Amino acid sequence: MEGEYLSLKPSLGGAVAFAAAYFIVGFPLKLIGGALFRQPWSQKLLFYTIVPFYSPRSWDRSPTRAAGDLSFAGRTALQWLLICFCIYAIYWHLVDRYAPSAFIRAYMAFPCFYVITETMGAIFRLLFLSSGRLIGPVHNRPLLARSLAHFWGSCWNRWVGEWLRHIFFFPLMRHPRLGLFAAFVASGIWHELILTVPHYFMGFPVQFGPMAAYFLIQGIALLIEPRHWDRRLQRLYMYIVVIGPAPLVANNAFLNAFLL
Repeated sequence: MEGEYLSLKPSLGGAVAFAAAYFIVGFPLKLIGGALFRQPWSQKLLFYTIVPFYSPRSWDRSPTRAAGDLSFAGRTALQWLLICFCIYAIYWHLVDRYAPSAFIRAYMAFPCFYVITETMGAIFRLLFLSSGRLIGPVHNRPLLARSLAHFWGSCWNRWVGEWLRHIFFFPLMRHPRLGLFAAFVASGIWHELILTVPHYFMGFPVQFGPMAAYFLIQGIALLIEPRHWDRRLQRLYMYIVVIGPAPLVANNAFLNAFLL
């Protein structure tokens, strides 16, 4: 069944289900953040309904639109759209030609997923200029991350990562290891809610648990990450930990959500 499903191209319905779940799940999470940080009422409607990131602090720190932002956001969006088109073409050429197994396809999907999220982030930045603000990028050069801690702490998915830090890590600063672990457990649950659950109700073959297990592994690996290693070894450790367990997270729901 799984192999038969993976041989088919995903439907647009899976992507729509993911997008809807992202904002539906995000609404109560934004409420929590808004209550904790006492967000002004004047910002709440826009923030709660269509802003793509979860933390009100991220919204508050988004600078006011300035001259040249439209040109910058437009060029960035166009560049990533072209890259995304090329990556999709290469990916589907390889899938159609060689019919890789689910295990191999999970690793093939990872670089495509990175490009897709960068493209989505660039498009959102362009669209949200109409709000009068230039929102921050979804990622911050994750391929150049110096270590696993740098990757998850500063580089990857800052739109949700900042919410996790504000809700779990910062309040537990006196117990940083507990706060870090709690953030990754919450991240695993969040991914199951926005990816696995909607695809399950749509009738797609999905499996609960492996996606959450991926983020549990990330949290444990971060807790035991050696701090005294050479920079090159730290970067190698990061790539092994992030990419190695790819089949856990790149399941049917993941592939269908991102048209992979």
